[in-house]
Amino acid sequence: MKIAKWSIILFLFSACAIGNAYVAEILQLKELISEVEKSKEDFKQIDFDQAYAISAETKAMMNKINKKYKGELTKEQASIVNDFNNVKRLLKDFDRQHKRVNDEFERTNSQLNALLSTLEDGNTVDASGNQIDVNYVSKQMGIETKVAQSLIREVDEFSKRCDRALNNYTKAKPAMENLLNELLP
Repeated sequence: MKIAKWSIILFLFSACAIGNAYVAEILQLKELISEVEKSKEDFKQIDFDQAYAISAETKAMMNKINKKYKGELTKEQASIVNDFNNVKRLLKDFDRQHKRVNDEFERTNSQLNALLSTLEDGNTVDASGNQIDVNYVSKQMGIETKVAQSLIREVDEFSKRCDRALNNYTKAKPAMENLLNELLP
């Protein structure tokens, strides 16, 4: 009876130890998921409507001057056009990048949560039939950490780029409107 009791206790202890073999990784994944979620909230705070409007207006104004004005520009006029064109460059491929980042949030969250579930459930084989061991976990943690950190950095850069575009636009628009009125009465 005592042997059976100790066997059960040993079995339960072993099961707990196996289930908790990746406690540090589980905690790290939870923290990473939280950081990605915060980054997603930051991404949602970007005023995309304003960025789309600025992008459309800068393209339209640049197209107008490029199509309708055939003369030479002074150095000062060229500087005004260049400053305004820089706003357009900051928002280049904005639509595509916005969609891609949104999609990347879904993919990253899915991957992080799948790895978290795998570790929490104590699975020994992944969905592809790969053996889950220390090397597997280390490799997957490295991959998913790099992807999540890259996404977080990209959102930060995207936000800063949108802010720069708005600031540059606010500064450059009056001069560009004056120049258009001067060159294209």
